[in-house]
Amino acid sequence: MIQSKYINWITAVAVIIALIAALLLINLSNAETVNSGTAQLYETKLFGGDIIDIDIIADQSDWESMLENAMAEEYIMVDVVINGTKFQNVGIRPKGNSSLTQVAQDSTTDRFSFRLKFDEYIKGQTCFGLDTFVVNNMLGDNSYMKEYLSYDIFNYIGVDTPLYDFANISVNGEPWGLYLAIEAYDDSYLSRVYGDTAGNLYNVKSMEMGNNDDNRVPNNGQMPDMPDGVQPPERGGIQLPNNGGFQLPDNEGMQPPANGGVQPPDNNAGQQSGNDVRLPQDNGSRDMQIRNGRWGQNQQHSGDANTQGNQAMPNQSMPNMRSEAQNGNIGRFGRGGMGGRGSSGGDLKYTDDNESSYSSIFNNAIGKTTSADHQRVIKALKNLSTGTDLETYFDVDKILRYMAAHTVVVNLDSYSSNMAQNYYIYEKNGKITILPWDYNFSFGGFQSGSASDVVNFPIDTPVSGVSLEDRPLFAKLLENEEYKARYHEYLNEIVNGYFSDGK
Repeated sequence: MIQSKYINWITAVAVIIALIAALLLINLSNAETVNSGTAQLYETKLFGGDIIDIDIIADQSDWESMLENAMAEEYIMVDVVINGTKFQNVGIRPKGNSSLTQVAQDSTTDRFSFRLKFDEYIKGQTCFGLDTFVVNNMLGDNSYMKEYLSYDIFNYIGVDTPLYDFANISVNGEPWGLYLAIEAYDDSYLSRVYGDTAGNLYNVKSMEMGNNDDNRVPNNGQMPDMPDGVQPPERGGIQLPNNGGFQLPDNEGMQPPANGGVQPPDNNAGQQSGNDVRLPQDNGSRDMQIRNGRWGQNQQHSGDANTQGNQAMPNQSMPNMRSEAQNGNIGRFGRGGMGGRGSSGGDLKYTDDNESSYSSIFNNAIGKTTSADHQRVIKALKNLSTGTDLETYFDVDKILRYMAAHTVVVNLDSYSSNMAQNYYIYEKNGKITILPWDYNFSFGGFQSGSASDVVNFPIDTPVSGVSLEDRPLFAKLLENEEYKARYHEYLNEIVNGYFSDGK
């Protein structure tokens, strides 16, 4: 029996041990909150730093048929050897919007971007734990660096960026090209970054004119609703190019110039075209190209446009202005219609509580979402409109980091311009953050009048073609002096850490 004189000492030691254990548990809990992601094998096996080697093994007739009908974005079954490991029965299809159309219209190349989906035909199959990834063709970027550097800057400043790396692709053993591989926003991403798949992802596409990744638009031959003042094209008539760099006129409809010619915008050379651009009439074999905010013409993709000064778009011809109307289907107008300019919720403005008012968001959900999920997003937007309880409904610090990187790389095919698209919303338990996507037009590759405009892009009003108030996510955060100062700190960190220090 333990003598009584030792009981007090034993009790004191036990209390101390219990306190230490409790403190350790609290610290571990906090550590899990800060870094709740789950390590995935594909982080090292696929995106480990070396150029990824991808050999696609396809039935030749299936492959050629997929390329011939690329605009349908239909999967075919292939085997894929990745860094020496073979995966069987993988789904692959062409992907994209403007880049897809441009390649499809160009008889000299089949260099499409692709989406590889490992569980398309075999349930549960992954690539070292990854459900899906895309390989982008970097069309219009002669440096092959714009999108890579953009994601690298987002990652550097602490945004929850998808993984990315260059990839050499071959098809049936024959070289196909150098691509940029990017982890898709899907269950694998959610598990890697957030530790579970409980949150919801929305791919915001205000100008969506085709299929959105894995969310298919029924091809029922019905003409979609057209905006006021816009006449649907006749069979064989005009088809709007996807994200082609022009802006639809405000409250004017589409008025083609007389005599089948081109009406240039009434503004100075080198400036954005704003509301002065008119859609050209279809001129058969002539392609249309926007440079310096003006319409130019070239013959058979020659690239010799009637332009002045620097290019506003990459040196790529716009697709032929011909309708793809086949079997009663007209063009690639998607869920959001031809809205643009922040229509259907892409601008993150609160309008009402009707889910249909935010089709650019909810029609592009990744996976299944419910009405209750949508209402949480709407509630956040409602609070954003008044600037109240922002930290309750938004991950403010992550969004400020996103804003800093996004401002530095000057990507105007985005929330920052009248396009109001090409970003993801991640929502969990009513709290929202913004995630980067589609940066092939970064570093001034879209709607930019001159190099000077790009270099001197404003940091406190980081929008173009719209007012800051038209983009409430940026406007409401910048109204707060504390948030604005933190945003400036992140800008300085990118400049001094990523660029000045030679990274």
